[in-house]
Amino acid sequence: MAKSSNYSFYAYCIIVMLILWSSFGYEAWRAKNTQNAYSYDAMGYYTYLPALFIYDDLAHFKFLDLL
Repeated sequence: MAKSSNYSFYAYCIIVMLILWSSFGYEAWRAKNTQNAYSYDAMGYYTYLPALFIYDDLAHFKFLDLL
């Protein structure tokens, strides 16, 4: 049986550390009066739902000024 390489284990550890650092350790995301980088993406995807079903303003999105 061939001996497995430790490179894959080290690569896995590095990838996990990078993911954890990018999720929890990046200071700009935890600064006050800022939003999470992921929140803009979700807002862009789902803005049409309240515009269509609640405010009935799918053309102009005037309700965004109220938020």
